[in-house]
Amino acid sequence: FVLAELESGKTQSDYYSGLQVRVDTAVADVRQLIDRLDRNRSSVMGYGASAKATVLLNLLGDSARSISAVADLNIEKQGCLLPGTEIPVVSPDVLIDQRPDAVLVLAWNFLSTIAPYLDDRLHGDAALFRLMPVVEQIARPVAQTGQG
Repeated sequence: FVLAELESGKTQSDYYSGLQVRVDTAVADVRQLIDRLDRNRSSVMGYGASAKATVLLNLLGDSARSISAVADLNIEKQGCLLPGTEIPVVSPDVLIDQRPDAVLVLAWNFLSTIAPYLDDRLHGDAALFRLMPVVEQIARPVAQTGQG
């Protein structure tokens, strides 16, 4: 692990130059996505009430208000609000029952597990978005793909 850190350059100050610009760009891209979904009157929920989700949603400011809830498997988080936001944390069953138009995968480091789980339970009815390292739509509703 230490060797990988050294080889990646993460131990050198040059690695972090421009970090603020990259963060600002990433947040602006997510804000633009959420604002577009809001203009289209799409219902939006998140998945993964992680610490990184809390930081991102707080950085988004008013744009985060378009997110009605964030689903998480952790029972200890359900029924709470994400810190610094008024966004409730709900069980994945609530997300499945509400069938949002779009789901933002907020625990993007678990995307390979979360995306198939959601796509299977939502039967392809929701657009799924990865937010980091870049905004990317990873699944489209069946109606948009012409399948089904």
